[in-house]
Amino acid sequence: MKKNTFLHKKVLPPLGAFLIRALCWTLRFELEDPGNVIDSSRNDSFLFAFWHNRILITPFLYRRYLSPQPLVVMISTSRDGELITKIAERFGVRAARGSSSKSSKGIQAFLRLVRELKENKGHVALTPDGPRGPRYEIHPGIIHLSQASGVPIIPLSCQFSKKWELNSWDKFQIPKPFSTCKLCCHHPIAIPKEVSERELQALTQRLREELG
Repeated sequence: MKKNTFLHKKVLPPLGAFLIRALCWTLRFELEDPGNVIDSSRNDSFLFAFWHNRILITPFLYRRYLSPQPLVVMISTSRDGELITKIAERFGVRAARGSSSKSSKGIQAFLRLVRELKENKGHVALTPDGPRGPRYEIHPGIIHLSQASGVPIIPLSCQFSKKWELNSWDKFQIPKPFSTCKLCCHHPIAIPKEVSERELQALTQRLREELG
């Protein structure tokens, strides 16, 4: 058990971070930023959304396009979540440990993210279909976070010209070396605190479509 713990905490995080960097340095990135979101001169806090199966290279993208602005992501309290947290930390990404469920840890993580956004301490990123799916379905957590904080959602779409797909619930994507990664930071989607069910469905559909 101690050997497995040492491997999980001391060996895999630096190895995982190294492999992500090595892979990303082979990729060709094509960026579209119609909303002028990625601009180091801006101090606004943003609420980014991207699909769970594109999470692999997100820490690298943060370092490349958003640093030095702090970034906080919600990561589950599972053993796999612990490994993801340790890898993310090596890219300067902080974690709010919890989930989109109504558990006490999930609520604590949610309140922390609201505070981060309201106090303009940095950016927040969520996977609206994580951590357990269904794939490409928008959970209400990101909608509630936008309403509670007053910060609009920015869909971040990410498409790979060549990739592998794992046999997991989300069809986890790994870009093949030397492929092209097309990124788009779409225009912000504001979620009013007072919104009809019909309007909310339309905004949710827009978010789903822009995530690609």
